[in-house]
Order: sequence, then structure tokens, then C-alpha cells
Amino acid sequence: MINMKTSAVMPGLIVGKNIIGISGQVLVGKGYKLNQRIIQQLKEHGILEVPILQSIDLLDPLSPNRLSRKQIFYDKKSDAQENYQLLANKIISDELLHTVLVHLRSFYSHLNEFDAIEMKIRNLIDQICKDLHVISILSMMKCLDHKSILRYSRVTAIGLMIGIDMGIEHEKLISLGKACLFYNIGHFILMKNFKITNLSKWKQTEQIYQSHSLIGSTYLSDFFDEDVARAALEHHERFAGGGTPNNKSGSEIALISKIVSVAGRFVSMKYNNSLRVKCKRDLAMDYIFNVEGTMFDTNVVNSFRKHITPYPIGTVLELSDGSRGIVIKNGIGPDYEPMIKIVIAKSTIFNNGDFINTKDLEDIYIRRELMIQ
Repeated sequence: MINMKTSAVMPGLIVGKNIIGISGQVLVGKGYKLNQRIIQQLKEHGILEVPILQSIDLLDPLSPNRLSRKQIFYDKKSDAQENYQLLANKIISDELLHTVLVHLRSFYSHLNEFDAIEMKIRNLIDQICKDLHVISILSMMKCLDHKSILRYSRVTAIGLMIGIDMGIEHEKLISLGKACLFYNIGHFILMKNFKITNLSKWKQTEQIYQSHSLIGSTYLSDFFDEDVARAALEHHERFAGGGTPNNKSGSEIALISKIVSVAGRFVSMKYNNSLRVKCKRDLAMDYIFNVEGTMFDTNVVNSFRKHITPYPIGTVLELSDGSRGIVIKNGIGPDYEPMIKIVIAKSTIFNNGDFINTKDLEDIYIRRELMIQ
């Protein structure tokens, strides 16, 4: 169970215990599913916080780690909901930690000091997950979009790596991690309130779509510090100005917001299937490099490019002629094109076993990533 500010409570949440009014009467009973009318009545009665039960039903039913109801022995004489909550919390936090570390290894395992970095980020995620507000919001996000933890854990891995490289202090790194997870929370609030399941539909109505930054920031300000809320508000601002919603620029934009903007944009482009165009170089990487100083802060981009590689060792790549090769050496920064070993030659250009520096290829380009061995 978690106490949430009444101003932040949303319809559909379940009350964890009886809510008692000033005169001692029960305003809302335990187990009641809140609606907008009841929430307004609680505000009118001066109720500042509402005990919310984190239901096991918020877990993704398709997840391989889902709980079987047959595994739960329900005793009406005991408060089994508390056990449900603890178990649900652990599943969500374990999934977040696992996915962040998977993506950290994917992008950064080539670093000599990787073990120390991995331990530091593991500790940061552990501390982030001790905040029950984090688990509660992640559960809501996962309920609305079962791939959400996967998507935002990628942003978190990259964002924390940039923050560590830039020397951000420990407490600020915790805020950065939360900001990476929730900077797009406005999308989920729109999904919940407008019953929209496709992001492209929001973009058809510009006014609704542009409101997600302000909505998300207002929502997060009830739970977290200013840095987290500002990241939600400012992640569409541009370093040189001209962004939304407030046309901020330069030092007017918080550092954490700048980091989230770079990490979030890279992930959204890297894993957007609609952008699988014929391009010799990685489209997401080149985009970040090409707009530094205009859309993104140069210092943040420098930290981003310093260590990241889009093609980890062991990745199987398909070339434009149909040949396939395994990455055996990383390229880093602007010269990130990898060295590969051809394992399946599909034309007369290559032979099986050839070692190819993809940077030297002219008419052949990397078509897609197939898998990581």
C-alpha cells in the first residue's frame, strides 16, 4: 500500500484501507475503485492523502514472470493484499534492474572499467526502486503498455552513463534515473484519460499532444523533486531555442533535462522500425551528432559519444547485399562503424570468414541488426 497525494490520485486506483472523515465517518471503504466524483468529494472533505493498494492485476498478464493465481493462497482472515503488494513490487523492481543492466551491457560492455560502472548503476537502480512511488507509477505504465519498462530502461541506462561521465553527484544521479523513467509520463496519463492506445493519434491533434509535457510535469511534481518534474516539462526544449512548451534555451534548461533529451531521442530513433531506411551509418547516432549545439547541448553530446557503440560485440548484422557478419570489434563515437567477420556470404563481394571494416565499405551498408549472440 502506498499513500498518494489526493491531487495526484487518478480514477481506477483501489483504496487500500478505509478513509475516515473529520467526524469519524467512513468516506470511502477499503477496496473501493476510485472514480472522478469520489476523488472530488475527498478533496472537498480536506483529505490530503489517499492510501492506494497496488494491485497484482497491474502486472502484465503476458509477462513470463507473471504470478499464477494458483500460487497464491488467499486467507480472508489475513491481509493478503499486503503480500500481493510486496511480491508485485519485487517483480517490477527486478524487471527494471534486469532490463537496465541488459541495455547497459549492450551499449557499454566494451569499456575497460565496465564492471565498476555496472556495480554503480546497479546500486543506483536499487535505491531508485526503494521509492514506492517509482514502483507504483511503473506498474501503471506497464498496465497501459507492457513494453514500457523495456523502452525506458534503455533511456535510463544511457542517461545514467552520460551522467556518470559528466561527474553528476550521487543524489542527482538518482533523480536522473527517475527522470529517464518518467519523462514521458504525460503520454500515459493521456492514454488513461482519453482511452487512446496509439501515440500517432495524439499527434494528429497537435494541442492534445503538446500538452503531454505540462501534464507529465504537473503529475510528477507531486511525487518527486524538481529535477524529475522539469525533465518531463523540458524534454522537447531545444538548446538553441525554438522548442516546446516554453521556448527555453541554453542554461534555462536543466542539465538533467538535457541528458534525458539526448538519451530519449536516441532510443526513440534507434528502435523505431519506421526509420529502417537505406542508410550506410546508424541513423540515430548520426542524428544526435548532427544536431548538437542546436537541439542538444554539446557537452552532453560529447559525453554521449565518448563511450557508446550502437553495435555491441557479438551482434549479427545483415548487409545490404544479404551477407551476414558478426561484430568482432566496436567502433566508438563518430567513427562507430564496427569490424565484422562474414559468416554467410550472399554475393561475390565477400567470402565466408572475411574480416571487414564496415567503415571502408562504399556501396554496401548495414541493413539491420538481427541478434546478439
